[in-house]
Amino acid sequence: MQITYKNFNLIIYLFGVFISGIGTRLTTIALSDKLIKLTGNDFSISLVFILQSIPILALGMLAGNIIDKSNKKISFILINLISSLTSLIFALTYNTLIIFSVILLNGIIQAFYIPVVTSLMPLLVDKKDLIKANAIKMSVNGVVMIAGYAFASILLNAAGSTTAFMLDSCSFIFVAMVSIFLKSRQNNTSSYNHPAANYKKDMLQGWNFIKTNAIIKHMFILDLLINFIISMQEPLTYIFVEKYLGGKMFMANRTALLFTFSGIGTIAGGIILRQFKSKNKLMIFSFSLIFDSILVIIFSLNRYFPISLLIFAGMGIVGSFTGSILQTVIQQYTPENLLGRVSGFINSIVQPLCVLSILIGGIFSNLIEVKWIFIIGSLLELLTGAYFIRKYRN
Repeated sequence: MQITYKNFNLIIYLFGVFISGIGTRLTTIALSDKLIKLTGNDFSISLVFILQSIPILALGMLAGNIIDKSNKKISFILINLISSLTSLIFALTYNTLIIFSVILLNGIIQAFYIPVVTSLMPLLVDKKDLIKANAIKMSVNGVVMIAGYAFASILLNAAGSTTAFMLDSCSFIFVAMVSIFLKSRQNNTSSYNHPAANYKKDMLQGWNFIKTNAIIKHMFILDLLINFIISMQEPLTYIFVEKYLGGKMFMANRTALLFTFSGIGTIAGGIILRQFKSKNKLMIFSFSLIFDSILVIIFSLNRYFPISLLIFAGMGIVGSFTGSILQTVIQQYTPENLLGRVSGFINSIVQPLCVLSILIGGIFSNLIEVKWIFIIGSLLELLTGAYFIRKYRN
């Protein structure tokens, strides 16, 4: 934890991550509740993910290019202020067309937010401290995972969705205000004022860098694989619990407990990762894939719920490792002036792929047993981890 004591920037940033994370969970639960009540259609929840992914796919490269040419701190503040406005609209309107339009707007905001947070961290801490900073951030995300949804459920039952949206709006304003005190090392160079004619060429620089840099290319492939598997497995966990770990009566509570233990594991993983001195992050990442695949296979075959809780805690630890290392490698091996474009391009592919993965998982769950979907995904993860261990052993 020494890095946080020394770095006031990181304290402010992580505090903002915590506050906005809680607020985002409020909106996630409240929005689902409001749409179900307004439409009476479960597909409206799926439509939320689809509408948010479309702008990320369409605008990811453009957004990354704009962020690379902008002041990251100011961009971060503006995005939070705009996000507070969208949450306020959710609170005030009962028109489904307006709600879905604002969801689409949130997708546009996300297209800019992702490259901003990726490229902002290296400006707040030294490069040698990035792995520790990202590990601490994963621990904070674990706390948010545990506390956020629990708080959202309690608040929704006690005060309704409007209050939840208003609190989320206030959380974004608060984050914007405290972010004013961030001290960024970003230099004001002329690269922020390229003529519009160069934008098409500049956008492709992110993709070209990924193609030519072997490490970033491999992390891009691994990011695609991990998100594809996790996005497919996460909603199928509900079905798995219903079929194998308690039935419909215990499905909601037991699934919530599984994800809670995953959050506990995420906190622990962030703490453990900070103790690693090895510079070969790709080897740690590859071994993490193998451990995760083994845990998923055991989970798929296990029928004793307390053991499943421990397995999910282990998955949380591994997820903290992979998430922290993925972010750190991209931040360390990508030039500062390309980080927004590289991050924007990666997420323009990853985010829509997650939605596609959910749809594919839903289709296959009607064709084969859910446990086999978990096992097949884990075997793919196992082979990938083994391949990269062999590749980076030297």
